[in-house]
Amino acid sequence: MEPNTEKSGSANNLIKSRCSEINEICDETSIVAHKLIGQMLDTWLFVENNGLNELTGDHLGGGLASQGSQDDDDGSPNSLENLERDIVIHAVKRILPNVSKSCLDRVKRIMS
Repeated sequence: MEPNTEKSGSANNLIKSRCSEINEICDETSIVAHKLIGQMLDTWLFVENNGLNELTGDHLGGGLASQGSQDDDDGSPNSLENLERDIVIHAVKRILPNVSKSCLDRVKRIMS
């Protein structure tokens, strides 16, 4: 009977280990999501309070909206979509500075 007990104990340890690893991944994912949402809200509030024209590269570490989206900012749905896309891209770059350009391009395509 001892071999079955050992197998059962080993299986329990494996399950506990996997559950712990999954919990850790979930915790890290929720932290990144929290930071990403916070960064997007901060940037959106800055834009709303100061206006898009006052958006400077110094505040946002290199700028947020592309020149084209600033020029086209006439309140149209397209300019709002461009601004929202730029805010998301900026937040991703700030939270995940080593993210690849191809990944950012995919985010832009999804947001378009």
